[in-house]
Amino acid sequence: LEKKCNHKSVCKIHKNLDEANHHEKLHGGEINPISDDLFLLVRTTKKLVRETFKPIKDVMHDLASIKMHDPYDKIASVGLHPIAIKTDCVIASDEVEKITPHFDFDENIGGVKLEKRTKVVGQHFIPEENE
Repeated sequence: LEKKCNHKSVCKIHKNLDEANHHEKLHGGEINPISDDLFLLVRTTKKLVRETFKPIKDVMHDLASIKMHDPYDKIASVGLHPIAIKTDCVIASDEVEKITPHFDFDENIGGVKLEKRTKVVGQHFIPEENE
């Protein structure tokens, strides 16, 4: 989904250096000697892709981030300590007994779930409020 450009490489083997030089002048590329009597002419082209799904993916990630702002605020407003936000969850450092009264947990798809003993890997999350 995030492909920004297409790459294409064409390799031709030539039996002598003069032949490889001739084709290099015609088509461009780079000559790489394989042995004393074999030469590899490599032509590489790169073309930017004009239409990709990247903008759609970016919007989807932005909407998911906005959606996670409300649970983060709810956890912080009741005096709990959120320590990280993943793609679709907020990780808090508090005990389960402190968290469960504030959320309606269920096992349905898209519902609010409770995971225990999740380790946070990476940098510490520090929220910044807009003015």
